[in-house]
Amino acid sequence: MIAPPPRVFGLGMCSPLGLDAEVNQVEIAAGTVNFAETTVLDPMGTPVRASMLNLLPRERKRTARMAALGVRAVRDCLRELDLSRRWELPLFLGLPAPKSGGLVDAAALLARLQKGVGLSVRLMAGPERLFPLGRAAFFSALDAACGYVTSGAAPLALVGAVDSMCDVTSLTYLSLSGRTLGELNPDGLIPAEAAAFALIGREGVLPMPPDRALRVVARSTGHEARHFQQKEPNLGEGLTRVLRPLRQEAEAGRWRADYLFSCQTGESFWAKEFVMGYLRNASLFPDPLRTQAGLVAEWLGDVGAASGASLLVAAEGWLRKRAAESNGPRRVLIYGCSDEGPIGACVVEGN
Repeated sequence: MIAPPPRVFGLGMCSPLGLDAEVNQVEIAAGTVNFAETTVLDPMGTPVRASMLNLLPRERKRTARMAALGVRAVRDCLRELDLSRRWELPLFLGLPAPKSGGLVDAAALLARLQKGVGLSVRLMAGPERLFPLGRAAFFSALDAACGYVTSGAAPLALVGAVDSMCDVTSLTYLSLSGRTLGELNPDGLIPAEAAAFALIGREGVLPMPPDRALRVVARSTGHEARHFQQKEPNLGEGLTRVLRPLRQEAEAGRWRADYLFSCQTGESFWAKEFVMGYLRNASLFPDPLRTQAGLVAEWLGDVGAASGASLLVAAEGWLRKRAAESNGPRRVLIYGCSDEGPIGACVVEGN
């Protein structure tokens, strides 16, 4: 007997657009942006633009910024838990890839998250539940978390991702690497920061309001050998392989995506990769293909490891808004690719 797909019982998010998931969903739907000049200058002496949470002092280092964002997002995600009892939650966490900017102290970050949730919740995270994979990190964390709860190892799990590329060290690193958008590089990205989390579990573990039903119906991960950090042209083979099992589900008549959210940064490398992955798996994608406001870079910038988790929050907002318009479930495809090659995708379904 096939186990029912994992349910999402709670979502939390903190970003420059808002301090909780609901505000972020509203701002994303409205097309709000929060791009501003920073004190870091590019090689031409022009201020680097970024999407930063203004409440955080600009001098804070990367781990401290990530911790502040993460604590707020976790609290938002767990706000409906009955904290009169004690909870033990396995934590599956997506993190930045090494050598992506300022140093990240994972142990310090986990300690801050644990302190932030208080004594009623124990977050259980070991090295095997940390995924320092960059932009695709959340998808690997989600895959592991879903497998964990569906196997019966735990009724609930907390899965999320957090990143900040807005500390001075990361901004300087990206600028000197030629990655930031500006006069020197019209094909660059806008650094950003965010944290987002989901509380997932088996069907019936917690009560779920009918208008907030969200299920993870499919997921896939893989790797691109010809990734952004090497010199050979990317032929989209990794993305094609990751999308193939999802496309086969669609062709079997189980479902087809109604909307697409992508972790693309705005750089042409990722757009070209998407075209190749799309053309080889067209039956999976919405028809007609709808991507308006579907790219995280359009409204938040490049939030790195937090991209996939942020898009899960955006997808839930999109599904809730259209629940009254549909006679049946709708589905959103989310995917992301890291500079170093990891790739992930998932399909979520809402009533």
